Amino acid sequence: MGMGGCAVILNLISGTSTVDSTTAAVAVSAVASPVWLPWLHAASDGAALIAPLLGTVWLIVQIVGKVRDMTRKDHK
Repeated sequence: MGMGGCAVILNLISGTSTVDSTTAAVAVSAVASPVWLPWLHAASDGAALIAPLLGTVWLIVQIVGKVRDMTRKDHK
């Protein structure tokens, strides 16, 4: 369970407000950032590599779908 999930459970148990639990979760995340920051950089680098490829594939899918729709309408 991530930091956010822990904050929600603590909120339910202790009856604190959402603002308090959100503030606490952000503070804990900031303190723990040396632990997860390298993973975040790696994920960001991976996303930077894969996003253009996925975007290109999605664009091709959309174009093919639109062309198919147009050719089907032309035949009717």
